[in-house]
Amino acid sequence: MRLQFHSKLGDTVLETKTITGAALVAGTEDTWEVSFSPVPKYDEFGHEIKYTVDEQDVAGYEKQIINNNDGSFTIINRETQRLMTRRL
Repeated sequence: MRLQFHSKLGDTVLETKTITGAALVAGTEDTWEVSFSPVPKYDEFGHEIKYTVDEQDVAGYEKQIINNNDGSFTIINRETQRLMTRRL
């Protein structure tokens, strides 16, 4: 698993951090968590920095990224492959 964390000012990417599965902490009910700290809220000119996250696409899964509007994001992965059954 690989996540990319972008700090942006408007559409301009200021910094990109890549997080691998080794940095993730197991949560509850088949979840994983990762935290970044400290991250500045404003740049040196007083402009608010908007943070985004993205996750590398994985074959057979569809991702949904939700901005929780509290400084956190939720990434949901849904399996899209269907199991095939064969009658014998």
